[in-house]
Amino acid sequence: MVEADVSILHRGDFYRVLNFKCHCTECSLSAKEYNKAFDICFVRAGYFEYNIFRNRHEVHIGRVLLTKPGTEHTTATTLNDQPDLCTVLDFTPAFYERMTADYGRLAPWFFHNNDVASVLINTSPQINYFHRQLLAMLEEKQHHMPVDELVLRIVGDIMRLLTHCPELPELPASLKRYHLATVENALAFLHDHFNQNISLQQLADHCCVSLFHFSRIFKSVMRSFRPIATSPRFDYSTHNSCLRSRN
Repeated sequence: MVEADVSILHRGDFYRVLNFKCHCTECSLSAKEYNKAFDICFVRAGYFEYNIFRNRHEVHIGRVLLTKPGTEHTTATTLNDQPDLCTVLDFTPAFYERMTADYGRLAPWFFHNNDVASVLINTSPQINYFHRQLLAMLEEKQHHMPVDELVLRIVGDIMRLLTHCPELPELPASLKRYHLATVENALAFLHDHFNQNISLQQLADHCCVSLFHFSRIFKSVMRSFRPIATSPRFDYSTHNSCLRSRN
């Protein structure tokens, strides 16, 4: 049985930000659970498997899980020493209806297909940064409006990723067991030093891994971007405004 704590980090008019912390110390499978709302789940640490209908999603850092309301699922923890820690954006039914109307043409295969209950996609550098920035804003207890705006920006960026969702390969067992924590550590370091000129060698040294080994690990887990805080599709106007808000 999966043991976990769920707390509300923030409550907006059309969503909640939840903190999900698993306390499992051994492999376990949850009972069947019913999803009442449309959820977007980011993994900050750890690993779990999400079983829904005939699909098994491997959920870990660098991936985001979208789940429709009205679906039944189970979750499995298969790595004893890596219980998951997640941020969940939980939306109201009214907002999900509006989202379906606004983005249904962009991704009809997801919104208008009853056989698709969930999807797991690779995140992007921008979305990854905004997720961590959201947590920082909540910790600083900022006003509702900038938090609402950032949540909407995250939703919009994720919806655009739904136009192209390649099948995600299964991670090798050795990567799951030994190196997810390395990537989690690297991403936290990048976020904390986002406005600094960090070299790849510095990042590898921080993670206590050789340069070439680190590069291979990062590319294997974070398939959508390189281990640097840049991307050809990164919106630098938003990036700069986020930096100003932190300084």
